[in-house]
Amino acid sequence: MTSRLALAATLGLAMPAYANPATPAAAQAATQANPFFAESPLPPHFPQFDRIKDSDFAPAFDAGMAQQLKEVEAIAEQKVKR
Repeated sequence: MTSRLALAATLGLAMPAYANPATPAAAQAATQANPFFAESPLPPHFPQFDRIKDSDFAPAFDAGMAQQLKEVEAIAEQKVKR
């Protein structure tokens, strides 16, 4: 019960950030130009620091948090076998 309450509180706090999403074309263009969304050719996939700009961090954090939220929701929705 406590974990569901914590999940609900987290979702309630996170949802306003997604209330005003970027247009699909703008989001796709930002994704293509952002080095965090492409696999690095450097060994062993180190980030290409020369290509990273300050403006690249926020979209990468948003995408990472959205991915994490999907994983948490999938875990929270699992039925417990007893």
